[in-house]
Amino acid sequence: MSSDQNDYNLRQYHLMQQTISDFDLGKLSLPRLISQIEGLIDALEGVSVEVRNNLLSRWAVLEDIFAVSLHEERNTLKPSEAERIRTALVELSELVGSHIDDISPPE
Repeated sequence: MSSDQNDYNLRQYHLMQQTISDFDLGKLSLPRLISQIEGLIDALEGVSVEVRNNLLSRWAVLEDIFAVSLHEERNTLKPSEAERIRTALVELSELVGSHIDDISPPE
């Protein structure tokens, strides 16, 4: 991966972390979180299929929970769904952090 791609991907990873933080602070709705994370994952350049799939597997948990709540015409999440979202976001944040560590230049 080129230095430019690393810099670009680093920005995308930081934006993912900011998006998760904004959701945690109540600044984003679940649908907006899902949309933004998906867009940021799609925007990554030159990452392996494994990296992309690992990120998407955490994102898919969010998408699935939201789809079920829409199907059931609910505006609120069940406690078990909220916990699954929290777990997926922690895992996603940790995964993103590890990718940031992998491509960040040493200080």
